[in-house]
Amino acid sequence: METKNMTNEELKKALKLHALWVASPYCGEKLELSGRSLVACDFSGADLSFADLSNADLRDANFSNAFLYNTNLTGARLNRAYMQGASMFEAKFTTELDGAFNVGSPDQQYSWTQEWFSKSK
Repeated sequence: METKNMTNEELKKALKLHALWVASPYCGEKLELSGRSLVACDFSGADLSFADLSNADLRDANFSNAFLYNTNLTGARLNRAYMQGASMFEAKFTTELDGAFNVGSPDQQYSWTQEWFSKSK
């Protein structure tokens, strides 16, 4: 399992290739960052449909306005991930979500808890 950090340039390139892949699987490359350390990375506004971020360390990552349709987040560390405006339809998660996501402006954030998530299904 890959654990090295990605530079911002590497991430931008990977996101561009994934956007091409989403548009046409014959172009670009599917985003597969399973197990990578992506602490505080900026995914804001990205289309992460069908991306594999399983077991990735995504603490403090910015997913604001990102599209996570069918994104694999199983086993990912999502503590304090910023999710305002993110679309997570059919995204795959583990069940332990206490304190995982922050929503709201950076100066006024609310954490999702397992109890809240269970009630909102």
